[in-house]
Amino acid sequence: MRKFAKCLVTHAAAVIAPLRPTQARAMVVELDHIESASDAFDFALGCVVAAYSQRMSVLAVLAFSARLATALAASLFGLLHIVQPWSNVALKMRLLADPGFTACGTRCESWVRTVGDLPLSHWLWQQGAMAAFGALHLVAAVLLLRGSIGRLAWTSMIVAVFALAMPALGGGGITFPVIYILLIAMMLAMGHGLAKLEHWNFTRR
Repeated sequence: MRKFAKCLVTHAAAVIAPLRPTQARAMVVELDHIESASDAFDFALGCVVAAYSQRMSVLAVLAFSARLATALAASLFGLLHIVQPWSNVALKMRLLADPGFTACGTRCESWVRTVGDLPLSHWLWQQGAMAAFGALHLVAAVLLLRGSIGRLAWTSMIVAVFALAMPALGGGGITFPVIYILLIAMMLAMGHGLAKLEHWNFTRR
């Protein structure tokens, strides 16, 4: 029963931590000082009820919904960057094995010619970079959903530095890096704004 109580308190602390990190830590510490297993379980249930009662309001639900929608969009963006770009690598490898391969006929003639003209190392580098951007956006989505704004800010800085370094490393022009920086900056701004809104909604009650 004590292990279950500890799981409940850990969950309650995670729920309330974005708004009340000190209170979240106090919950975990307090549980360790309760000797009776039944008392520990009652305390854990109270922590869960208190955490959700503090988080559940109209504004809190709207803020979480906005955070969830943004995180899902960022996750989709990241997954597309991880999966889709490798089609160029697959086509290049097919062309190396069969130079006469035409993919989808005349509709793909320009794409096939572009992929065929550049070495495999180029596509491996470019698609690896795109996959790295995708992975960083997945990490950012998780951090946004958890309300870890500090870590989200560090992730955003990494994305920005990586994006700015791409043109210098032969990763193309400046257009896509600017888009990446704007998107991650918007995500960070939204996360920061929603955290402030949730904190204000909590403290005003």
